[in-house]
Amino acid sequence: MTKLRTTLTLAALAATVSLSPLGSFGKVMAAESYNPQINPADFSTTINNKYLTLKPGKTYFYAKQTKDGLETEQKVVTNLTREVMGVKTLVVWDRFWLDGKLIEEAYDWNAQDKSGNVWYFGEESREYENGVAKSTHGSWEAGINGAKPGIVMKSNPKVGDSYYQEYAQGIAEDRADIVAIGESVKTPYADFSGCLKTSEYTALEPSVHEFKYACPAGQGVVATRYADDPNAKEDLTAIKDGVDFVKLGQVSAASSKTDDEAESEGNLVVKAVVIAASLGAGIVLGLIISRSQANSGGKSGTTSDTTPADLS
Repeated sequence: MTKLRTTLTLAALAATVSLSPLGSFGKVMAAESYNPQINPADFSTTINNKYLTLKPGKTYFYAKQTKDGLETEQKVVTNLTREVMGVKTLVVWDRFWLDGKLIEEAYDWNAQDKSGNVWYFGEESREYENGVAKSTHGSWEAGINGAKPGIVMKSNPKVGDSYYQEYAQGIAEDRADIVAIGESVKTPYADFSGCLKTSEYTALEPSVHEFKYACPAGQGVVATRYADDPNAKEDLTAIKDGVDFVKLGQVSAASSKTDDEAESEGNLVVKAVVIAASLGAGIVLGLIISRSQANSGGKSGTTSDTTPADLS
């Protein structure tokens, strides 16, 4: 899944990487020159950047009217971690529906460095068609097959900064430019001010050009606007606290079931509850994710067309 997503100047990155994602005068370096050196000791799963806060137990809801129908998104900040390039990252579970039918889901891996910059280390994703997992093409992991992490939110953004948000050749090559600071934007959830505005794009989809607004009060991106269609927009519609991680594990189990697995969906849910009681709810989803990764190598999966779940 290609997500148009934020990096640092060379000085800001000095303590974390030996080569900045930025070239001279803030221009993006050529792909072959982009090679951030990651020191795992410099990272944490505590993500409290001014423009992007990821607190386990938070759920964010978004809506976007498209030519194909109403697309909705549910982003859950889990209490799980995953090690990538030796870095412990925080897992965010992202799901998308089109008119109530699941079309895509992903487990995103994020971590924050000592300077406060939030990095993106990859994702495990699936695209669905009529309830069947048809593709895992958007999946990538930093450190594997030449993939490299990028920054999704800078600690000290400046207008004119231009950077890679992710780099996996042919899969994920998103870039962003900071175009304004202190912007205001209206959404169904709230009116926001003091926002960071970025222009985001990728060579993999030249026709797609997005403007995103990340706002402190919204704890991240609250609105997306599209250069090719001034009337199109995606907005934050709700934020909920208090995820029930047992229920989250049940929903994830149902969505990641594959045809060739012996267990029935009902048995998976029962097992999730039993394991949660003995090991802790967070471990359940971790086991589910691990199994999903083992089965993501081209196998077609089935899932119920579950609309955005109430996980509180």
